[in-house]
Amino acid sequence: MYVAPPTQRSDPSSIGGGPGDLRVYQSWKGSNIFLFQGRFIFGPDVRSLGLTILLILAPVSIFCVFVARKLMDDFSHHLGISIMVVAVVFTLYVSLSSIFMYQ
Repeated sequence: MYVAPPTQRSDPSSIGGGPGDLRVYQSWKGSNIFLFQGRFIFGPDVRSLGLTILLILAPVSIFCVFVARKLMDDFSHHLGISIMVVAVVFTLYVSLSSIFMYQ
């Protein structure tokens, strides 16, 4: 793995850095993709993020439309609704963790 050498400051005693100093993401020589001034870092395979999200959301959407809706009708006392809520909460958790895993 390549690690970029730190940038040399003109005045080593200055902590804040001037407008001419480069941030680490600006001098990075790797194949990562930086967005929003280096706050989001994506690897070289950022295109697979869309496929990953699709492969997570498509089966859950089908489950919620066809299965969980039937379970909401069959079970009383809000058990059917809780099944739908658990499915949606787990999907959000997995989706967000897969998004932040690619950063």
